Amino acid sequence: MNETVKNVLDEGIELIRKAGEDKFPNDLYDWTLWTAPIVQSPEYMNKVLQNLGFLGETLKTVRVLSGYVAGGECHTDEPVVFEFETGDRLELEFVAGGTVRVSRSRLPRTLKCACNFEPAARFRDCIGQTLTAAEVVETKHFPTNALYYEGTLQRGQSYIEKIVLRFGEHSITLSSGLDEAIIEND
Repeated sequence: MNETVKNVLDEGIELIRKAGEDKFPNDLYDWTLWTAPIVQSPEYMNKVLQNLGFLGETLKTVRVLSGYVAGGECHTDEPVVFEFETGDRLELEFVAGGTVRVSRSRLPRTLKCACNFEPAARFRDCIGQTLTAAEVVETKHFPTNALYYEGTLQRGQSYIEKIVLRFGEHSITLSSGLDEAIIEND
């Protein structure tokens, strides 16, 4: 992680440090063991995405650790992992109240996935393409599930509504659901 990213993450973003340090018994994801920071501010999320160093990198694959398709939309309440040709991974998970956990290459590649769809097939138009933009769409609409997130959100502030990753002429969008992400692509 470069110094700019470290500074951005240290500026008011709560770091979750739990026992385990990104070690997952039996290769099963457990959110309490992932040391990814939680970002609530769209401004901070924009800084993090711009400074993680993925812009200009080629997407190799997309992994969804757990997900399902309903009504034509993909849903997940676990991280979405974007692996690039360099081997580095952008890991994003929408959690309650318009907040996102984000990390770079902290989740092991060996984590088991459980989806009723094949992410590589679903997002094939983006695979092999260069990440040209990473955008955060914000909203001031108070999340209906904010109380679930221990009352840390306040009315009137901005929340992360969507993250849009653009790969050439196509994009993958993660939108905030109740306590999950809705993954769309065009």
